[in-house]
Amino acid sequence: MSAHASWVAARAREVRSAAADAYDAEFEVARVVAECVDDVAVAAEHNDALDLNEALADARLELEVVSSERDALRRRLLERDAADETRRQEASVVRGALLEDVARWRREKRRGEADRGRAERAEAA
Repeated sequence: MSAHASWVAARAREVRSAAADAYDAEFEVARVVAECVDDVAVAAEHNDALDLNEALADARLELEVVSSERDALRRRLLERDAADETRRQEASVVRGALLEDVARWRREKRRGEADRGRAERAEAA
């Protein structure tokens, strides 16, 4: 082989070696970028999961507050209903007593009128 051919062969090996090194470097960069993309995707999924868990916790807390308010309102309504029933019973007792008083007053009035009528007839006779 001539010197020129040896030099061309050596130069070709150098270029091929440099190209292989560049290819290896590009391949390594592509691998690292792919790992970074995977890491970013995993982190994004993790952040989304954390956001969803936080939103779920907020919704549960809000539901608990609403449930507590509903239960308190229900208790107040039951207490009000019980108070209304008590007032109705008291009003019924008072109405009954008033009707008895009116009936007694009317009986007394009729007796008084009957007694006056007898007394007037007795005087007239």
